[in-house]
Amino acid sequence: GDLVEMKVTAAANPKVAIVRGPAPGPGRSAFVSCNNLVWTVAFPAGKTPEDSIAEQTRKALKALDDRLAQAGTDKSRMLEATVFVKEMSMKEEMDSVWREWVPEGCGVSRACVAADLAPGDLVEMKVTAAANPKVAIVRGPAPGPGRSAFVSCNNLVWTVAFPAGKTPEDSVAEQTRK
Repeated sequence: GDLVEMKVTAAANPKVAIVRGPAPGPGRSAFVSCNNLVWTVAFPAGKTPEDSIAEQTRKALKALDDRLAQAGTDKSRMLEATVFVKEMSMKEEMDSVWREWVPEGCGVSRACVAADLAPGDLVEMKVTAAANPKVAIVRGPAPGPGRSAFVSCNNLVWTVAFPAGKTPEDSVAEQTRK
């Protein structure tokens, strides 16, 4: 089977302006902005081998604050996020830090996924935010602190689906159907 899959977002119109932030390394940008949206990632810069998932999450969120600021926006304008953790058993500890960090009333459509991260990394994040403070953001009901059932902006909607009624015995296919 496939060992790698890539998800790519691209501007369909070559005349649309794309702004790229400073390059943290070859082939990468600290952020990319297009059509009043900003995309960026964060990882636990300055991590130590002793850092817990909570401490690495704090460091990644600090890096995320910095990158969003470079792009001219902030965490109150976040629309969606995917948080990658080394193991799903770490989700609750990461989530407690996330809930403290997200401003009240600014819930995000967020998914958490277990992934084989870079050596020593326990968490990494990918975020989409609104770039322009005048662009309206509609947030759905909050299923929990720091989250929103859906978020809408620029005639787009972000949401996350969870398997309703799942059991520990369910296979991945069964949970996907639910």
